[in-house]
Amino acid sequence: MKHVSYPKPWDWSDEAPARSLSQWGFAPEATGFYELGYMVGREFKPMYCGRAAGVTLRTRLGQHYSHSHNEDIRKHRAALWYRLKVLRTFEVACYPHFPRFSPLSCGQVE
Repeated sequence: MKHVSYPKPWDWSDEAPARSLSQWGFAPEATGFYELGYMVGREFKPMYCGRAAGVTLRTRLGQHYSHSHNEDIRKHRAALWYRLKVLRTFEVACYPHFPRFSPLSCGQVE
């Protein structure tokens, strides 16, 4: 069996810039990883992160915008932004040690 070393590292500067969460409809119909947070000047400050595995990024971000399970996201949705990383497979999106997921997974949107 061939060993696959993933997830592959990436840099957010290689991804599309953050968008307002109200623009969730621009997210791709793809599996991936996302962060929600605030824009402070020109810098994105992540506060919450998640995976879109089993649903697309567009669907998951739309869920957060319209009826998030997270009360803080519901309260602050008008001020929130998102950025995302498309991942090529469901399995990669579900990888338990995906970079950046663990440190923010319990983050609160304030």
